[in-house]
Amino acid sequence: MNKPDSLKYAHQYGLGSGPMSVEPCVSEAYFEREREILFKHAWLCMGREDEIPNVGDYMVKDIDILQTSVIIARGKDNKIRAFHNICPHRLNKVMQPGEGNTRGFMCQFHGWTFDLEGKLAHCTNKELFNDFDQSKHGMPALSADLWEGFIFINHDQNPRDDLKTWVGDYAEMYAGYFDGMSLHGRWSVTVDCNWKNFIDANTEAYHAPTLHRQSLRDSFASPDNPNCAFNAVELHGRHRLGSVYANPGYQPMPIEGKSFTYAATPLYPATAETTANLPPGVNPSKNPAWAFDVSVLFPTMQLGTASGWYLLMMYWPIAVDKTLFEVSFYCYEAETAGDLIAQEYPAIHQRDVIREDMSTLEGTQQMIASGVLKEMVLCDEEITVRHNHKSVNDYLNENS
Repeated sequence: MNKPDSLKYAHQYGLGSGPMSVEPCVSEAYFEREREILFKHAWLCMGREDEIPNVGDYMVKDIDILQTSVIIARGKDNKIRAFHNICPHRLNKVMQPGEGNTRGFMCQFHGWTFDLEGKLAHCTNKELFNDFDQSKHGMPALSADLWEGFIFINHDQNPRDDLKTWVGDYAEMYAGYFDGMSLHGRWSVTVDCNWKNFIDANTEAYHAPTLHRQSLRDSFASPDNPNCAFNAVELHGRHRLGSVYANPGYQPMPIEGKSFTYAATPLYPATAETTANLPPGVNPSKNPAWAFDVSVLFPTMQLGTASGWYLLMMYWPIAVDKTLFEVSFYCYEAETAGDLIAQEYPAIHQRDVIREDMSTLEGTQQMIASGVLKEMVLCDEEITVRHNHKSVNDYLNENS
C-alpha cells in the first residue's frame, strides 16, 4: 500500500482542514436545537424486524432525546407500526421497556386497552364520558418504515423526507448483505460523553495503532501503513463510510488461529472469494488488505460491516454530556461447533476493543467542558470526525 497523499480527503470532498469548534459538544442550547430540529425529525433505527417476527410481537423503548417512550408492534396484517407509549385518558405510561407477544396493550391505571394498530379497543365505563368518540382516543402514532430489514421510526407523523430519501445512496449499497445473519450478542452502557464525541471515537482508524496497540495494532497496521490509513472514504450526503485496512502480513495469535481454523466461512481475514461477492457498500475499494468498514447512517446509526459478521451500534443522546450506547453483534448461522467458536472470538474481541475506545471518552468530555481549549485539530484521516460535526451543524442551520 502506498503512503497516502497529504490531505487527500480534504481536497476530494472540500471539507477544509482547519480547527473545529467544540462548543456544540458542551452547549446546552445547541443540544436542545439538536433535539427539536434534528432528532424529532430524523429517521432512527430501532433494531431488526426479525426481533418481532410474529403477529403480536412488540418491543418497548424509552427514548430520552425524543422525550417519549415508544411501542413498536407487528399487527394482524403483518405490518410494523410505532406508537407513543401513552394512554390518552390520564396520559399514563402503558407498557414498561422490554419485549413480548400480546393481543393488545392495557393501561394498568384504568384498564383502557389498545389493539395492535394502536386503536382504543376497550374503554372502561365508556358511558361515564361526555360526547366520547372512541375512534379519536388511540395511542398517537409515529412514522415507521423498513430499510434492509432494519426498523426505523420518525417522531414526525409527516416526515420532511421519507425513509428512502433519508437513506439516499445507502438504499442500494448494502442490498442483501444483512440477509442470513442473526443476533449473536448484545450489550449497552451509558457514558458521560456527548453523542458526537462518542461517534468520533468509533469512526476513525488513526487512533488504532496507539489506543489499540495490544488488541489491534499488529493486525491493522504494517510498515507500509503504520497509522492505519483508511483504504477508502466515501461521503454520501450526510452519511459516511471509512474502509479499514488489514495488515496482510499479520500472523494470528494461537487463540485466533484456533478460533478460525475450523470455521466454515472464515471471519478474519476475509477470503478473496467472500469479498468478491459483497455489495458495493462493503469494502467499496475491494482491497484485499481489508478488515471491515465503519459506516454511519446519519445521525446515530453505525454499522461495522465485515465478511460474515456485522455490528449495529446506536448512540442515544440523554443529555449534552451523557449517551446511551447500544451494540448488537450479528453473524451468519453456525453450521458446526467450529463456527460457534469462530463467532464467539470476534464478538468478545470487538467488545473489548470498544471498551478501549470508551476509556478515553469521559476524560475528553471533561477537558472539553473545562474551556481551556475551544477547538480540536484534525488530520485528514479524521475526515469522518469533521464530516460528523459538519453534517449536524448543516442540518440544524438548513432546517431552523
